Amino acid sequence: MWITDGTAAGTYQVADIFPFTRSQTGSDPSGFTAIGSPAGGPGDDQLTGGVGLDLIAGGTGHDTVNYALDRSQYVVTQTGALTTVRALTGSEGTDYLTGVETLHFANREISTLGLSGDFNGDGRADILLQSQTNLATWTMNGASLAGGGLLPGLSDGWSAIAAGDANRDARSDLLLQKDQQLALWQMNGTQVTGGGVIGTLGDGWVVAAMSDLSGDGRADILLQNDRQLALWQMNGTQIVGGGLLSSILGDGWQLAGTADLDGDGRSDLVLQNGQSLAVWLMNGPQLIGGGFAGTLAAGWSIIGTGDLNGDGKADLVLQSGQNLAVWQMNGAQIAGGGLIGAMGSGWHVAGLGDVNGDGKTDIELQNGQQLAVWQMNGTQIAGGGLVNATLAAGWELV
Repeated sequence: MWITDGTAAGTYQVADIFPFTRSQTGSDPSGFTAIGSPAGGPGDDQLTGGVGLDLIAGGTGHDTVNYALDRSQYVVTQTGALTTVRALTGSEGTDYLTGVETLHFANREISTLGLSGDFNGDGRADILLQSQTNLATWTMNGASLAGGGLLPGLSDGWSAIAAGDANRDARSDLLLQKDQQLALWQMNGTQVTGGGVIGTLGDGWVVAAMSDLSGDGRADILLQNDRQLALWQMNGTQIVGGGLLSSILGDGWQLAGTADLDGDGRSDLVLQNGQSLAVWLMNGPQLIGGGFAGTLAAGWSIIGTGDLNGDGKADLVLQSGQNLAVWQMNGAQIAGGGLIGAMGSGWHVAGLGDVNGDGKTDIELQNGQQLAVWQMNGTQIAGGGLVNATLAAGWELV
């Protein structure tokens, strides 16, 4: 396989093309201070950040980041590849997490969402799994496991962090990371049909998401360095455009999602500050519209985005305890929605994806080794049930 030890022939350092490295400190809005970089290994790791900003990377296995205070003392958002945890009080600051499965707070634990993508091009989302040494896919047909299998093995230090169609072949590709290096596997089911090394991130930069902000049908790579965002517009493994976004995040704001909220074929950005939400409507790296979207009620948080009603515009999936709800969006406007229902004890949302190919995003649930699917039609659970297979020991959703 083309990736064996993280090196490849040719030159792929891209910092000279897009100078993303930041070294400022102090009050400059594009700077950052006190960055640490705790990292997990190949097993199950317990990780803890320090004061200020921390970049925390889990490895393979089940990785947990521990926090000293109750869940209510943090704002937690997830944008696909990146989970952001911002402390509302004290000196803990903000943590940027990749490859982490569980967040342990003083009063409870929460799980991050797994990766899903259509790796075989059948129009239905598949589920990506990992053990300490291997990756695998489950090919889904609603709540039924229809196929799948093992993927080629990853070399030491590499992990899958995001999925998206970077070459416009209607199949999701896998974005891989080792330290600051990024690479791509172009997929056809369980087969790696191409790809290669993409480039090297500048210091302090992390991958936030794979999403098509330019509307060319290819997933781009959204990057973040504290309050500064940047875009790599992709054509397979080639960076063909992009640059720094035209605006920076305001004080206290963090990314909460990437999805096409206005139906123009380009992914937009969902932002959160405490319980306040806003939307940036995007055209590549350019901010072209948006505004304030609404205020979450106390105890509610965004857990993901997806088009649950099939209108071509992504919705916001919300959670409070075991209760789920949806805001149906039209750009920055809430156009509808409501309560979906309550998950049973021990169940949590494991992923979001259209597992039955009806054009509506479904909700994947997990309780230990058991998975289930809610097939959605807006706020209504239209079908689904327990998946007809359980996870083998040592396997979990990526």
